Parts: sequence; structure tokens; C-alpha cells
Amino acid sequence: MLDAAAASECGDRAETPHLQQFAKEALVFERAYAQGPQTTLSVASFLTGRYPPSAWVDRRLRGPTVVEYLRETGYTTVAFSENPWVSESFGFERGFSEFTVGAAPSVAGFDADQTLRDAAALILEDREGPILTYVHLLPPHSPYRPPAPFRADHAPRDLPPGPQAGFMKVALGDEKPTREDYQDHATVFWGKAHLSEGDLEYLHVRYLENLAFADARVGAFLGVLDQQNALDDTLVIVTSDHGEAFGQHGHVLHSTSLYDEQIRVPLIIREPMRYRRPPQVAREVVQLVDLAPTLLRLAGLPVPDAMEGRDLLERRGPTPALSFMRGGTQAVVSGRLKLIRSEEQDLLFDLVADPEELEDLSASMSREVERLSAIAESRRAHPGEAGTAITADPEVQEQLRALGYLLDGP
Repeated sequence: MLDAAAASECGDRAETPHLQQFAKEALVFERAYAQGPQTTLSVASFLTGRYPPSAWVDRRLRGPTVVEYLRETGYTTVAFSENPWVSESFGFERGFSEFTVGAAPSVAGFDADQTLRDAAALILEDREGPILTYVHLLPPHSPYRPPAPFRADHAPRDLPPGPQAGFMKVALGDEKPTREDYQDHATVFWGKAHLSEGDLEYLHVRYLENLAFADARVGAFLGVLDQQNALDDTLVIVTSDHGEAFGQHGHVLHSTSLYDEQIRVPLIIREPMRYRRPPQVAREVVQLVDLAPTLLRLAGLPVPDAMEGRDLLERRGPTPALSFMRGGTQAVVSGRLKLIRSEEQDLLFDLVADPEELEDLSASMSREVERLSAIAESRRAHPGEAGTAITADPEVQEQLRALGYLLDGP
């Protein structure tokens, strides 16, 4: 799991040679959607096969997970996470026999290779029975400060005092932020102050550098498995929990909208050699909630009726994708149409004719609005987290703060 890797940024804009090479031998889903524009919603849905209203409640992972089902049948289940949201503090350890949370890159002592070394060692270790390994890498998530040679020698930004300067300090990680900088970061993040076009362009360049760093880490990890003749015996899934915005629709980073730049993610599945299908690019709509039932089917296990996703490898006709965010706002993607539904308004877009989601068609296509609204209404409850206090230990809270969160939600 890459954190904050927008599908639109992988390959076309960023240098991601390892992901592109990996995709040539795999099943690539071009229209994969996360269940929300934030980590917790999407990872909860991925692990449970259920939508956020039942998978993420009161800031906790709820319901049985695919990890628990696999462990009950003899799998060794291990997880490595660099994102403190994906930790024991929020229930994500359920079903894992080993769960390791490493320091985020902005935290002193971070080792960019340790997570992958540990994960590869466990996969290669002699053991009886199969193993499930979940690896959650933080890059390209901010702070956008990859090591050389991925980071160019940028001239310092000359910003006047104000919320924009504090935001950039937190997002880039070049200097140690103060408490006031984190407050400034929240001010810009929630749209109460705005970055200039030049600042957004600079932020985007730094993000692409961090994405190239993430790509290299994936390549190194796969390379270790290949060198030890383990890659062709391993099912590998590469995806992301959400995307990232750089001024589109007035937003920056993530968690703030359900436009495609924040919820459309890469999804690549490479099967073991013994039953690998020919490489294929799938253009139908899929979603992260489909991954749990897919894993169970591949393991030869039944899919519980409570799971709301479907097996990606045995697709039978199109199904819509649903995404959620705080406040009850929902998105429904069905074929070429996408509805964003909130208490204030309904917005309808034709993603083929208008991939940037600029022309609202809701007034002229009221029947389609009604059809997609009915799908949204069937999942009307929204993730229950507003007003719920975070009870994470001080170390986890400090790690979250270092990533720019003021602990009011990822």
C-alpha cells in the first residue's frame, strides 16, 4: 500500500519505472477507487470487504477482516506500517500475528529501507504454510522530502509570514515545524487560506519526487524477492489508500473532497507464475472494498455474505464504486458517470467527456441523478468519527502531528 499515490500521477507525470515494469506482467485496473479520501476509511474497507459506514466506526476498525479469515486457515499474517493511523491505536492489528509500526519519515531515526528489509525477510523465511504480508509505505504522502538522488537541489521558497509559510514548512519537511506551523497547515488544508499557483506547482514537483522515491522502494523490494526466487511464487498487489490534490477544485492534499484526484488510485495485481493470467488492462470501475473477497477466493475460501465487495478476478458485469467522507458526502461512480452527493448539492459528471470534473450535468440529466442517488441512499450512513476523541498513546499522537494532523481526522 502506497500512501497518497494518485492514479493520475503514476507513470504519466512521475518517474515510476518500477511500477510500470511491474504492470507489464500484471492485471492493471485503470479505474480503481478508494472508499474515501483518507487512510482509515480506505484501509478499513480493504481489510473488511465492507464500506466505511460499517468498517470504520468511532475511529476504530470494525467487523471481521480478511486477515482473520486467512489466519484461521493456517496463514501466518504480518503487517508493517509507516503510517501511524494504520496501527494498534485504531484497531488495525486485528488478525495479524505480528504487527510493526515504524517511524514516519519525518520522525528522527527513520530508516527508509528497514520496513522493506523486515518484510522481505519474513516472506523469505523458511516456514510451514502460506504467509500474508501487508506493507503500508508512507511515501509519497507528505512531508515531501525524499533522500538523494530523488530530491533536486531546490532553492528555498521565499514566503512572507502567514499561514502559507507554515503550511509549506509542514508539507515539505525541510525545517522542523512549530505548533503555530501546524495550525497554519490546518488553515490552508481546510481552505481558509490559499496557496499561490507558484507554490502549488512547487509543492507538486516535490510530491512527484517523493512518488519516484516510493517507486524505487517498491522496485527494490520486488527485486529482493526476485533474486531469492520467491517473486514468482508470490501474489503481489500494489495500490494506494487515496490520491492527492494540488489546487484542483480548490483543494490541496487529501481528505477534503471526492473528486477523482483524491479517490482514484492505482491497482495492480500480479499473480503467482503457476496460475498467472496474461497481462491485461481492465477499464471497468472497481474499488478497494473488492480486495478482501478477491484474496479469499484466491486462497480457495468462501466469501462471507457480509462482505460488500466482489471478486476482481471473476467479474460478472459492472458494479458501481462508492466513496465516503465526513459529513455524509458520498460519491457514486457507475460506468462513465459520477455523482457527488452532499447535503448542499448534487454534482454529476461524465468522466469520459470531462475527466477533470468541471461541467456539472445534474440539471440536464435528472434521471441519472435519481438513479445514482438511490445507490448512494442505500449506503446513506456515513463513517462515525465526528466528535470521537482520539485515544492513541502520546508517541502515536506525536507521529500524527509530524505528518500535519491536528488530530481531528486523517
